Amino acid sequence: MKIKKVECKQYAGLLDSEYEFRDGLNIVVGENESGKSTLADLLYNLFFQDTKLSGRKTAFQDQALPHRTGPYQGNRIDGTLCFETDSGTARLTKEWSEKKGRVELKMPAGGYLSEPEAVKKFLAEQLGFGRGVYDEIAFTSQRRAHTILKGLFGGKIEKDEDNNLATLSAIITKTVMETGGIALDGLEKELAEKVASYEGQWDFANQMPKDGRNRGINNPWKNGLGEIIKAYYERERAVAAQQSFEDADGACEAAKGKLRKQEEALSQLKEKQQAFSDVRPIIEGRKTLSDLLDTTKEKAKELKEVFDKWPNEEKYLRQATDLQRALQTALRKEKYRNVLSLKDKETRLVLSTETNAVDEDDYRRAYALEKEIGRLEAKIKGIDLSAKIVNLGNVEVCIRSSLTGEPVKLQDGMAEITEASEIIVPGIVEIQLFPKNVDVVSVKAELAEKRQEFNKILQQYQVQTVEALQEKREKVSDQLNELKTCRSYISMELDGESWEELQKAADYPDSGRSVSEIKEVIRSLCPGTLEQFIGGLSAKVEDYRAKYGTYEMLQKDKEQKEKDVSKYRESLEETNAIPVEFAEITDTAQYSSDLRKTIEQLEAEVDTQRTDYYYKAEKALPDNSAEELAEDIRKKEAEFERVKAEYARWKHIQEVFLRIKEEALQNPFEDIARYFGENLFRLSDGRLSLGNVNDDLSSSISSGTSQLTANILSAGTKDTILLAFRLAVLKHLFPNGGCVAVFDDPFTDMDPKRTRLACQLLQEFAEHNQVIFTTCDDKYTKFMTGNVIHMSGNANQEA
Repeated sequence: MKIKKVECKQYAGLLDSEYEFRDGLNIVVGENESGKSTLADLLYNLFFQDTKLSGRKTAFQDQALPHRTGPYQGNRIDGTLCFETDSGTARLTKEWSEKKGRVELKMPAGGYLSEPEAVKKFLAEQLGFGRGVYDEIAFTSQRRAHTILKGLFGGKIEKDEDNNLATLSAIITKTVMETGGIALDGLEKELAEKVASYEGQWDFANQMPKDGRNRGINNPWKNGLGEIIKAYYERERAVAAQQSFEDADGACEAAKGKLRKQEEALSQLKEKQQAFSDVRPIIEGRKTLSDLLDTTKEKAKELKEVFDKWPNEEKYLRQATDLQRALQTALRKEKYRNVLSLKDKETRLVLSTETNAVDEDDYRRAYALEKEIGRLEAKIKGIDLSAKIVNLGNVEVCIRSSLTGEPVKLQDGMAEITEASEIIVPGIVEIQLFPKNVDVVSVKAELAEKRQEFNKILQQYQVQTVEALQEKREKVSDQLNELKTCRSYISMELDGESWEELQKAADYPDSGRSVSEIKEVIRSLCPGTLEQFIGGLSAKVEDYRAKYGTYEMLQKDKEQKEKDVSKYRESLEETNAIPVEFAEITDTAQYSSDLRKTIEQLEAEVDTQRTDYYYKAEKALPDNSAEELAEDIRKKEAEFERVKAEYARWKHIQEVFLRIKEEALQNPFEDIARYFGENLFRLSDGRLSLGNVNDDLSSSISSGTSQLTANILSAGTKDTILLAFRLAVLKHLFPNGGCVAVFDDPFTDMDPKRTRLACQLLQEFAEHNQVIFTTCDDKYTKFMTGNVIHMSGNANQEA
């Protein structure tokens, strides 16, 4: 962690101050009373001092609050600290005051914390060690340095002195302890009893009595009570007493307030009654003029509305009429185009049917001939023979169909004969095979005749088969049906109109818009049908003309009515004697009667309030004053917090004791002794040497052959030993650097040589740590290099 900037509006003698710090060594130079030590205290208190100030004056308030004369003393102090963490820059702001105080921490990653405990937790994580380390070593004051020095030489610590060295010993033993010197002696039993005396029947996790709200002051624990729960019950009883007072006082004040409001309302009503009596004659005489103004205003409003609507409605009527004509023209042209297309189709169908028509007799004759040809062929084909031909000579044998004349195929000398056939051996024999009782010659002649007639019919219609002729016949039939349908559509489209009449639509001028486009425009203009829209607008315009004449006549009438309204209003404004609250009254008699009844009712309520609420509530008030009850709560709250703090201190002491007891055999001071001895040797140029360092950090220090004691040390030697010891402990606690340490004018009494050596040692320490070094002597800027801050003396006191 590194401090980047400290600022405050008011803290002790510092006013509107701002100081920036850098890594390494920061030298704060200023005259006495310029606020150097105050700045160091502000740094310490920003980390560790709670923001709520006690009602009684404490050492912190005595040191931090501004000491000024006159009536304006100042009761609020503040400070802001910007510091660098591993994850970015944080900003801590504290305001100390008796009312509540305020703390706000801007987190490195964004967002804010304002709950004190959460802020403390974050700061503890960044500081690395508890408050004890910063009290006794990192931010130590001259007073604490005195008791540390006394402890180093084994001196006796007085009762009113803090045993800072013992505290530090405990801290070093566990590295994170924050409590004052606890020795490893036989205190375990006493500590356990002491802690137990506070804990009885208290739930620390929920910070309330065990069993929670069920064990409040209305059902308190009676046995095994600890000091905390006793103080808690005392505080809760004081709070309950104050709440009872507040309830009773609130009831009393509410009753008084209600009575006061009722009396004020009654007084106002009576004043209103008198004021109304004074203006009643004027109101009654003014009514006729008001009625006339209202009637004229309504008429003027009516005329203005018609005046504003009339031009638009005529415009819309013209638009709708034009659209109606355009739609009719477009529909006629569309109807013409539809019928024309159907007429073209009709012509094509007529031509096709006439060209491809099949005579029904021809079709039936072809169909019958095909059957006859099949029957005749069947007579000749009624044979089922197998013939085996063995060629014994060199003569060719031929088998052919008597029906077609085509040769019958031979396969391995075998022939399958299924119709009348001829077997021919040229020049030798010709054999005919035919079904029994069939005259093949006559059948073939008849078959040839039938085929000739059949082929003639097919050639006539340019087809190859009866099936093709049937398809052509059916196609023509479909076209005839389509032609019939087409003519039906033409008739439907014409709808009684002649085609010659409709053809005139071809000459109509084209508007450039289709029917759908015109209808779209109509839909955007008309909420309903176009005819309804035109009819409605026509009726309105005609009504306007019948009622108001022309538009110019309406304008003149409107202007006249507006002048009349102004005239009547001016006449009414002349009767300003009527207050605004009575200006809207029309029935004066009824208003007067209602006002009288309201006054009588309110008078009865006032009497009831005085008797039944006010006196009873006042008698219910407790004897103690609010200030006395508040003071009692403050005392009980302070006592409760004191007991909890005492418990926390004893509990912490017990924990520290047990941890030290567990680790008592370890030696955590070995490296501190080594660093301490090295620092003494360097600072004294070899004249001072360190002997033993005990478990309580008491040490033996020699100068040459002489053993030193605290009461014979010079002021410069004390400064030397303290600096050597502080740097040794800080190096032990922060072996890798990264600590923040404040040295408040630590070299005041050293001789020049030791001062230079001390500056060298502190400069080396600042290489890995942030050091804030305060001094009133500018000479240190010659011995050390770093960020020099000159305090201008704007403080009027130095803490």
